[in-house]
Amino acid sequence: MVAIEDGKPVGIITERDILKKVSGQDRCPGKVKARDLMSSPIVTIKAIDSIETAAVMMAKNKVKRVVVLEEDGSAVGVLSATDITKRLSKILTDEYNRYGSLKAMLEMVRA
Repeated sequence: MVAIEDGKPVGIITERDILKKVSGQDRCPGKVKARDLMSSPIVTIKAIDSIETAAVMMAKNKVKRVVVLEEDGSAVGVLSATDITKRLSKILTDEYNRYGSLKAMLEMVRA
């Protein structure tokens, strides 16, 4: 979850934040404010940035999620390391399948 203030993202709250700062400290969830849980400042990328840029930002800042911003600074989503992994996995699978098809065609031509 992204915490928004004056239309701009100011922090992010993850499951881990909740586990560590609420459950882990035996606090009453109904009495904990979002600002006490959120990680801030947040790591952001622009919506037009590449997956590579996102991965570099995650590694550099040692985070698993980045907030994606539009040009006006409004948050449009959160991109996770899992999202990137799934997308790259699909790309690699597609390339492997394409290579396998090409290899089969080349073998037919050589025969």
